Amino acid sequence: MSTKKAVARKGKRSRAAQDGPPLVAFVFSAAGILLGYLSGEVIFAARPHPVHWAVGLALGIIGWVAGKIYFRYKGDIA
Repeated sequence: MSTKKAVARKGKRSRAAQDGPPLVAFVFSAAGILLGYLSGEVIFAARPHPVHWAVGLALGIIGWVAGKIYFRYKGDIA
């Protein structure tokens, strides 16, 4: 019989074993929302209307997707 002991690896958890969405997706989404809202306020300052909210939401979704792509190739930021 072999006397080797099983050694548990202490490395990073696999991406599939993580709980919930990655932090980088939240960061990119928050940055997109802020950038979209502020740019909408600057562009539409002469005639205020809720388009800046729509631009913020659209850039937030784009930021979420960009964060997921970043996570897929580079990993999480935390």
